[in-house]
Parts: sequence; C-alpha cells; structure tokens
Amino acid sequence: MKFSKLKHIFHRSLEEIKSISKIASKTTISDSLNVFHAKIDIQRMCKTGFQESEDVKNRLIRKHETLLTYFEKEYESFLKSYSINKELHESEYKNCIWMCWWQGLDAAPEIVKTCVNSIIEHSNGHKVIIITEDN
Repeated sequence: MKFSKLKHIFHRSLEEIKSISKIASKTTISDSLNVFHAKIDIQRMCKTGFQESEDVKNRLIRKHETLLTYFEKEYESFLKSYSINKELHESEYKNCIWMCWWQGLDAAPEIVKTCVNSIIEHSNGHKVIIITEDN
C-alpha cells in the first residue's frame, strides 16, 4: 500500500513538473513557479476545509492570470483561425452547461459533487456536460 501511494505521488509530481515546464515556456519562470505553489495551496485547502489566507488568495488569482496568458499564447493561432460553425451552434450542444472536473466526479471531493448536483438541479432543463480526462 505504501509503495502504491509513493508511486502515485511520484507520478503526479512528474505530471506537475511537465505541466509547469510547459507553462514556463509561454510565460515566465516566476509565474510558472507561482502556479506550482498555488496548486500546492489548493491541495492543502482541500485537506483543511478551504481556509485561505490573503497570500494564498493572491497566489490563486495570479495562477489564473498566468494560465490565461499561457492559453492565449499556446492556442493563439487556433483562436485567430477559428470561426463559429452555424451547424454546431444549432446542434444538440446548443444551450448546454459545460463543466470540467478532470479526475471525474467519482474521484471528486464531496463539495464538488454537491456543487455539480446543485447546478444540474437548477439547470432549468439544460443539458449539463461534465468534461473529464476520459472524455
């Protein structure tokens, strides 16, 4: 059991290093290290009931700003060439509510499941689509 947990920690650490390296390639090293620090903050907050200090709040806001910069630079050429397809706009995906929980709802904390259930309950009949690593 301990080996499995260590293996998981090692695997996740490598994923984070790869992720932070990609972010650093489009932003700054300082910003990418802040993203890493904010991700650690999020893990701590999950274990402590989401208590956040002003420093943590500022790191999380800076993390979101950095990720926006990263995505704008990473997908710049796609965004410039993208046009809305009328057929898609009128398809089964029109008026859907899109959400993402990468690990899937089975692995989500109870607070996330509660939020998703509330959104579904109050969706006014709109289809709710959860994006995960599997889909």
